[in-house]
Amino acid sequence: MKNIKSSDNDLFEPDWEEKKEPTRKEIIWKYSRAIIALFAIIGVLYISGVYQALLFRKTPESVKQEKIESMLDAQKITLPLQIYLFVNNELGSRRTEDNVRHLVENASGVWSQAQIELSIEKIIYLESNKNEIDDFLNNPRAFTAGLKDYNDRRINVFLRETLLGLNGIAFTGLGIISVADYTTSFDFRVLAHEIGHILGLGHVASDKGRLMFQGADGINLTLEEILQSRQLALKFGY
Repeated sequence: MKNIKSSDNDLFEPDWEEKKEPTRKEIIWKYSRAIIALFAIIGVLYISGVYQALLFRKTPESVKQEKIESMLDAQKITLPLQIYLFVNNELGSRRTEDNVRHLVENASGVWSQAQIELSIEKIIYLESNKNEIDDFLNNPRAFTAGLKDYNDRRINVFLRETLLGLNGIAFTGLGIISVADYTTSFDFRVLAHEIGHILGLGHVASDKGRLMFQGADGINLTLEEILQSRQLALKFGY
């Protein structure tokens, strides 16, 4: 086998071609691809449940909300809740009856500032398949129309393990609430917040200490919110 020799000129031949600076279009495309890749990774993490695992937690049983002193010298309004627990291995709630009572008791402590007391009228275990649980979110009116003993004169609370990245949701025209087992805020604050929507209160944008702040991490109501919510509370309570 012959050895192939290269001349010195071949080995050390200078490269006279100048390096081109990337064009603006090439730079934009480079960063666009990076952004697309980032969103793809975030999407994978979300789908895989890592997002849920990192940000959402069960509220510890040791957390207790003391009753907030009322701003009003007014008669107490009792607001009965019908609690539905979805029973399903995939999406159903994992709460026990004691946990449900703890949830409502703590939320009631928040609403004590409006002289509104939350009480559990009934706890109903609702055995449902995945499609039925999905149907509830897509069309709660049709879903509840088929429920035995459903009472539209009460606030009806549906509990499930997760809510597709939400802490809770209120269907204000129907008096229906859903709260997840895993939340980014204390679950009873989420319940109290969603009850606020049912009682006619909207989100507030600036003060994180307010119950109706969008993150559902506050507890305080203004006097105006208290008076407004008490008017609608009589529609569902006594």
